[in-house]
Amino acid sequence: MATERTPLLSGSSAPSSTVVDAQDPIVTDASAFAAESVGLDGIGPSSPVSEEEEDKSLPKVQIGLLAACRFIESVTFFIIFPFISEMIVKVGGIEEAKVGFWAGLIESLFSLTQVFVMIPWGLLSDRIGRKPVLVISMLGLSTAQLFFGLANDIKSMIIFRCLAGIFAGTAVTVRTMVSENSTKKTQARAFSLWAFAGNIGITLGPLIGGSLADAATNFGGIFQRISIISEYPYALPCFLAGGMGYVATMASLFFLKETLPPNRGEMKEKDPSVLSLLKAPGVAHVVGLQFNILIVAFGFTAIISVFWFTSVPLGGFGFSPAQISLLLSLTGICQGLWQLLFFPRFQTRRGTKFVLIISSWIYALSMIFPPFMNTLLRNGLDDIFWALLIPSTVIGTSASMAYLALQLAINDVCPDPRLMGTLNGLMLSLTSATRAMCPASFASLYAKGVEDQIFGGYLVRLSLSILFRRPYSFSYTYH
Repeated sequence: MATERTPLLSGSSAPSSTVVDAQDPIVTDASAFAAESVGLDGIGPSSPVSEEEEDKSLPKVQIGLLAACRFIESVTFFIIFPFISEMIVKVGGIEEAKVGFWAGLIESLFSLTQVFVMIPWGLLSDRIGRKPVLVISMLGLSTAQLFFGLANDIKSMIIFRCLAGIFAGTAVTVRTMVSENSTKKTQARAFSLWAFAGNIGITLGPLIGGSLADAATNFGGIFQRISIISEYPYALPCFLAGGMGYVATMASLFFLKETLPPNRGEMKEKDPSVLSLLKAPGVAHVVGLQFNILIVAFGFTAIISVFWFTSVPLGGFGFSPAQISLLLSLTGICQGLWQLLFFPRFQTRRGTKFVLIISSWIYALSMIFPPFMNTLLRNGLDDIFWALLIPSTVIGTSASMAYLALQLAINDVCPDPRLMGTLNGLMLSLTSATRAMCPASFASLYAKGVEDQIFGGYLVRLSLSILFRRPYSFSYTYH
């Protein structure tokens, strides 16, 4: 049975040959560095992996610890969403009419902060080790979350949220350590568990935040008698998230094993720059793929709830908040199940290329199917609409497998395993920049399209569909 080697990613379906300037010292150093690290002439990951390496089983304790860190990371990010608007009014003293601006500013600054720290964290993890960076980042993230609950004005809210963004090394190192704890044969399963843990955090974070916010008022009793909870109504959910973070920090400190490949210290003087990584075979193409996926994913996320809320005559579904909440929950559950149960099978049997191409087509269909569903509602065919809604939602969420496939593509094109932290930092920096840019841009485009009924209110969907004018293209070699 043929096994997949490193994909040489290109823009055409023809076999690719990446051309680089042999005289470019940056490219030469990066390639030599990779070759020296594995004792082969080619770039590190493009070399066949031994059968012994392939047959290694996943280290369950290590993957479990990393999944726990991923869970905490997701909870910390999403736990404030249910109460952030109310907190801005009650704690920040902001007028209700201006809440949207300040809520968006807080989250945009969080993402913008990450843009500037992801690559440094990655570089640091490639130098001093993955474990120290993860422990320091988890400790800082947990502390920042705890103090966010104690914020007493809008300025301190912004400062503590940005501080949480600064300690974004968790995102870089967890991804890198999952890669280094798995082999070509087991990486799909490892990342499916990582993604599932993140989805649980995405689901439970808002539930915890919404349930425990202002507990003294909502529940009374013992919560009223605890002065810090009465004085700081949003401290309890933040304390809980911070406390879980401290537990994960201690568990990582004592039980997590270092995964940075040995002899790293001997190579410090030969560290290629970020520019070297971009010039390495396949890396620039994967960066382009990631940018394409992220724009569509974040753009779609920015408009979906508003689209569901928009009335039928204006092109939406006219859903109530309760219906939107249920559909969002279904979406999260389905994404987690696709990633946990189906992605490993598809990737193992058909490869990363197959998953990315299928996901791209499903994303494209997800853009054009809702106008058809709206037409059903306009013509009074409600029974057919409801009969199609759940199956289309379940199938549409399978496109989320693209995120995991992309991570495996990143693993494949990394020119040397010891640079995995830097490459993940580069990719996550791009993620943060896109996340900061897309919501306001696509929400404004959606509002303009609906207000002026441009293309029947579907201007933004047409724009997103154009980004998927063709499926992702790869060239793979086999051995």
